[in-house]
Amino acid sequence: MYLNVSPVPSTSTQLDCNYLINGNAGCGVRMPTANSYGPTFNNNGGGWYVLERTPTYLKVWFWSRNDGNVPAEVRNGGSQVNPNNWVRETAYFLCLDD
Repeated sequence: MYLNVSPVPSTSTQLDCNYLINGNAGCGVRMPTANSYGPTFNNNGGGWYVLERTPTYLKVWFWSRNDGNVPAEVRNGGSQVNPNNWVRETAYFLCLDD
């Protein structure tokens, strides 16, 4: 089970990801920018989403196509990445053992 502990500036739409608790709504995160999805995302030429998954957490980063802070290894499709050097993640989900 995951617990949504996403940082500011994101907004958590549900903190408990347990489908039995929240009517199978999941645990979404509202991004701080409108260009992270839909027509605005498409009109902007897309962007980059990165997911880091470990046994203890999930982290998500998002950069729009024209964002000057996109790490070079993401922008250029590097074979290895180092998220420790990146700006703060957009979403963070802590894994809880049941």
